[in-house]
Amino acid sequence: MSEQLALLYELQLTDTGITERKRALAGLDKGTAARAELAAAEERLAAAEKKLHDDSAAAKDKELKLSSTEHERREKHSQAYGGTIADPKKAIALEQKIEELQRLATKVEEEASR
Repeated sequence: MSEQLALLYELQLTDTGITERKRALAGLDKGTAARAELAAAEERLAAAEKKLHDDSAAAKDKELKLSSTEHERREKHSQAYGGTIADPKKAIALEQKIEELQRLATKVEEEASR
């Protein structure tokens, strides 16, 4: 009978151990918090990638605008000071256009540096 009591006691210990382990398992995080963090991080990444793409496109647009403005300013400068313009009104208009283009180039450079 003492052997049976010993076996019964072992069975109870095992049963108690199983119950405790089930409670411990039930209390563990099943990864839901980690999945939520991952989803939030992926959303932030997607937003950052979109912003990078948009900013890169805007920078490229400003570079192209600055390049075309500089090209046009050089052309007008060559026309105005190359000795081909005889009409003073046209020379004044070209000088004004050169100044306008220089202001535009300065503005675009300032915007690009922000």
